[in-house]
Amino acid sequence: MPYLLVPEGDATLFERLPERPWLPDTVPAFVLLDGTWSQARKMLHRSPYLQGIPRMAIQPRAPSTYRLRCQRCAQHLSTVEVAIALLEQLDEITASRVLHAYFRVFAEMGMAARHGHPLTKSLPEMAQLLAYNSHHHRPVHHTEPQQSPPVGRANHDL
Repeated sequence: MPYLLVPEGDATLFERLPERPWLPDTVPAFVLLDGTWSQARKMLHRSPYLQGIPRMAIQPRAPSTYRLRCQRCAQHLSTVEVAIALLEQLDEITASRVLHAYFRVFAEMGMAARHGHPLTKSLPEMAQLLAYNSHHHRPVHHTEPQQSPPVGRANHDL
């Protein structure tokens, strides 16, 4: 069963995610529209296949920390922040923390580049990602297809 995450969706659907009502028969799909708010609104209204999907909303616990683009409303989050909140709500803590660390490094490097200088401060997330990636690195054998390391509920280095 797919769910569409949009600001005007049903917040109770999001709050009930830890109950995992779809188990054990199906695995849900989550649709996140990536773009500016006006682009996302156009995608939603111009895509008939999105009209029948249950709409779910996230009530942010904190305002967006994405500073590369200003949010019109304090409750609006960037797409990656929605994905992080979704993973948290699904109790995928390691995946949420890894994605949040990558997001933080990306945002800080983007802000430094915007101001015309390299990132000079060391971020704790960089060390966390190095530790996580070295711990989960698998040698790639050219005879086998490369698989992504599993990201689950286990709380590793992040």
